[in-house]
Amino acid sequence: MKYQKFFIPSGEAGVGLEVVAAKPQHDGPYPSIIFNHGSTGRGKSGGIYGEGLALDGSGYSCNAEVAIAGFERAIEDVDAVVRHLRERPDVDQDQLAIGGASRGGILAIAHAGMRPNTFRGADNFNGGWLGRGCSSHETVNPLIFERGAPSGISTLWLHGSYDQYYRIGAL
Repeated sequence: MKYQKFFIPSGEAGVGLEVVAAKPQHDGPYPSIIFNHGSTGRGKSGGIYGEGLALDGSGYSCNAEVAIAGFERAIEDVDAVVRHLRERPDVDQDQLAIGGASRGGILAIAHAGMRPNTFRGADNFNGGWLGRGCSSHETVNPLIFERGAPSGISTLWLHGSYDQYYRIGAL
């Protein structure tokens, strides 16, 4: 397996998103998956971390409007990654999937529905946007997951019964 790190332009002017690609040694094109990180796992990507932080900098905002705006900002970053992959000759365009863990999981499901006919499948590993510490999680998480409904593709959801943030019963 060969690993390559590079930066692609984000939706924010002059800001690069760090991408790590792992691929076999032989020539492609390869089936590919975009795998989204969980909260604050942004590597060396630049710019403002705009995924719905509280104005006082204390952490994620429980305000539904702020949280949804942060989600929309994350969608822009995934759009940038998809645009980049569409230009790569080593990516099999008919074999593209999306997945993620935590915030990346809900982002994967929602993005697949918001951009139909882009992916063959989507994986959600214990995903959610707001944890149970925010009472608005009961509104925000279902609203975001519902955006995945139009995808028309197979999805895989893996959730723990006792996870401290996104228990399966709380979705």
